[in-house]
Amino acid sequence: MTDITPNSATRQQIAKRVTIRDVASAVGVSVATVSHAVNGTGRVSRARAAEIIAAADRLGYRASRHARAMKVGGGLAIGLFTTHPVDTSAHTLSQTEWYARTALSAATECFDRGATLMLAPPIDRTRSARELPIDGALVVDLDRDPVLAEELAARRIPVVAIGGLVHPPAMSVTVDPAQMMRLAFDGFRAHGRRTPVLALESGDRPFDQAMMEAHRIWCAENATEPIVTTNGVGDGPFDARARRTCESIIEQRPDVDAVLAPFDAIAAIWCAALTASGRSIPQDVEIATSHGRVTMSTPGTYTSIDVRREEMSSTAAHLLMDRLSTGEDVGSRLLTARIID
Repeated sequence: MTDITPNSATRQQIAKRVTIRDVASAVGVSVATVSHAVNGTGRVSRARAAEIIAAADRLGYRASRHARAMKVGGGLAIGLFTTHPVDTSAHTLSQTEWYARTALSAATECFDRGATLMLAPPIDRTRSARELPIDGALVVDLDRDPVLAEELAARRIPVVAIGGLVHPPAMSVTVDPAQMMRLAFDGFRAHGRRTPVLALESGDRPFDQAMMEAHRIWCAENATEPIVTTNGVGDGPFDARARRTCESIIEQRPDVDAVLAPFDAIAAIWCAALTASGRSIPQDVEIATSHGRVTMSTPGTYTSIDVRREEMSSTAAHLLMDRLSTGEDVGSRLLTARIID
């Protein structure tokens, strides 16, 4: 048998191996700037690049063959960020499923365009935004994290948000909140529902505000009392706060017969609270929500709305790479939701 145990000389060589962080520390720049300089990408001045390369040579740094292979042919490096929390609550599990579908779709689009998709670690988004060696960024629900937006803007990294509404120069691709709201509430009315609830996640995000404005107009047009619930930031875990909100409305308004919860984890909490109160779903109360983990795991329970998640992601990646190649702002996109029969 061949002895593959490293000898002392090999161990010493590994211990002394210089990393990209060593170079960044020596020059006083970010890891991303070093990466751009040694790979000839990004917006690094010639003088600064020469300084960084000289320091890298002096320290004996060599970029990994794998990292260089990712840039063969000058392909773009696209970072995918998520602003969702990392824990095991029900609402985070739904967001993780959303993120996985987003990543698969974005990766396919990037591959077809000769670009590389890099997943940013969700634990420390700010550090990733400062150091990840990328040419552009896709961010899931950018409007949740203004600090992340500021960090990417400081590096002049072009950004396209997947989901949510953002302000220029960032672009976004998302389902049209007003159209989605009308689609669900028109359906409720057609099914004879008379006391529908709009159940939102927080109410402070631009997407939620656009949906609330559409809801206000729809209720005025249809002589319907507007009932809106939000969970805000409050005390305790998200799931517990959402459950308390549901139970409070169920107690105050026993006539509620329909709920639109765009976020499927909130729909699941409404379903559990209504069932505990003795209501049958969907016979007594119809619940409409985005198609995903919740609707697929309990078929026939919810009115499932296709918010075109995969198309949202691939379109965002396409727009970002168009912007990187042309330098022009190609504008945001609103997609049309539909009911899944």
